[in-house]
Amino acid sequence: MTHRSTLYAIDVSGQMSEKLIRMCVGLENVRDIIKDLDRALNGSINQDVINNNLTNTDDDDDLELIDEAKRVSHRLYQSPLHIITAALRTTSGHIYSGIHFESSQALATICGEVSAISAMMNDGYQDLATIVVLRGFGDDRNRFEIINPCNRCRILINDLNPNAQVIVGTIDKPIRMTISDLI
Repeated sequence: MTHRSTLYAIDVSGQMSEKLIRMCVGLENVRDIIKDLDRALNGSINQDVINNNLTNTDDDDDLELIDEAKRVSHRLYQSPLHIITAALRTTSGHIYSGIHFESSQALATICGEVSAISAMMNDGYQDLATIVVLRGFGDDRNRFEIINPCNRCRILINDLNPNAQVIVGTIDKPIRMTISDLI
């Protein structure tokens, strides 16, 4: 007869193995999960906030920022190191751009938003007004999608200007939200 504690240990071990297998499979798909979460966030932010605070952006200035982020991607893109670009405009009208740099060490990775903000601050400005973040696709250098800033970058942007505008939506239909609504 097998002791009850032995049966419990076998059962717990089996559950742990199953959890580890699920975790390993999940780790393989982390990037896909992050992309899906970003898309879900883009589509499911509080609808009242969206309806009250989104601004359609047929504005040439916003399209200019999107084009600048695309230009930087075309000039500097190197998969998988540089898949995200950002472009921002200051309240004084200056445009700065930056590119994401993926490191083998997660803590050393630099977001495109941080890169663009650093360029702005290096020139002595801190008056961030509008920012856009694009993801490029290595299989098609002319395909881009607008993505939301990551949480760390949202906090940084909010620290600089809680009223800063973030261009969200799609390339074909960009819209604006304030960063404070994204936090």
